[in-house]
Amino acid sequence: MGDLLFIMGREKMKNLNQIKDSDPRIIKTENNRKLYIDGQNRNFPVYSIPLNYLFYNDKNARIATFINKYKNENQLDDLDMTDVEAYNNIIEKFIVDSNPEAIKKTKININENTQQIPGIILADGRIIDGNRRFTCLRQLERENPGKVYRFETVILDDGYENFGKQIKLLELQIQLGAEERVDYSPIDKLVDIYSSIVVDKLLTIEEYAHTTNIKLSKAKELLMEAQYLVEFLKFINRPGDYYYALEMKLDGPLADIVKILKKEKDEDRREQSKLVLFNNMFLRPDGDITRYIRFVGSILNNKKEGDAFLEEQLELVCKTYEKLNPENENPVVDKESSFINVSSDEELKKSARLSKEKFENRINLADKRQEPIDLIIKAKNTIEAIDASVIQQLGADEKDKLKVAVKDILEGVKPILEALDV
Repeated sequence: MGDLLFIMGREKMKNLNQIKDSDPRIIKTENNRKLYIDGQNRNFPVYSIPLNYLFYNDKNARIATFINKYKNENQLDDLDMTDVEAYNNIIEKFIVDSNPEAIKKTKININENTQQIPGIILADGRIIDGNRRFTCLRQLERENPGKVYRFETVILDDGYENFGKQIKLLELQIQLGAEERVDYSPIDKLVDIYSSIVVDKLLTIEEYAHTTNIKLSKAKELLMEAQYLVEFLKFINRPGDYYYALEMKLDGPLADIVKILKKEKDEDRREQSKLVLFNNMFLRPDGDITRYIRFVGSILNNKKEGDAFLEEQLELVCKTYEKLNPENENPVVDKESSFINVSSDEELKKSARLSKEKFENRINLADKRQEPIDLIIKAKNTIEAIDASVIQQLGADEKDKLKVAVKDILEGVKPILEALDV
């Protein structure tokens, strides 16, 4: 997505490194910012730059998720960067709407104390760090006609726009220690790890884990969640629509799906179970979808009832698929209307819920039937563990207490024997 976007507007972008010494509007300050980049610490000079030289970075995970939603809502293949100001206005609104309180606080702080922390930009003006500060400065400039506001930032060396890996590593380092740390949603993080490792192939899973300071096993789980997210969106005919996943808060059920499918060793059954889990996550038959998916997973993994449940649920998967993919109809318009119709189809939801409840009751009943057997066996094993020679050494009072307890046990066994016709 981002490559086309920036190619379209690059002719109008200035190379700030080439003009920073000759353009009087770019002012070198006395400050520096230390960055760890290319395996070494470097001090970069800070420049004061006009706001209209800069633009938001569409490779940022949160911004990329929003752009995806914006394109879908407006039926666009990509955003037109020939008008950078219009592009910035679109992204600014998203940033403000995402956290208006944080914008308000940052804007007050900048207005009273000026910008305290320099940002980071590429030579073409793309902001790598400082979106919120840039947004506040843009607002202040509009609110104070005649007053010029400027963004203080370091400018990375020429060519870094072509070195995605270094930029991604830098972004991740900034996220860990940022003074205006943005709380990325779990879905944004899944999009980021999938894009960085699978799509753009900027990092290995080991590099991602090391840079973000998480265990390799955790990074692998996140990548699997991201993979399932991508597959789920394809399943519901919304490939790449990460904003839908964000709005539906799918991170919880996705994490459980990873755990559920990890237990399934048979590849074919794992794929079938995945479709069942996807279908239930889409239909959302009942309340807390994370809890619901957990119950569905426990039935799928049940040795006695799992296969029958899987077979019944796969029939519902087929019904969902057929309704999502109507034949001989407009592939764009009708797939969208089909999505809306299926996601709100009460009959399908009811069928999925009743199927789950039926097998849940079967398992619970089987557990109740097994319970007396387990308790009797446990009691038998406990009695057999008693050393009779120890009883002979007990005092009179202790023996009396033991006699009472044994008589109680014998009385308790009578109704069980009667029920067994013994």
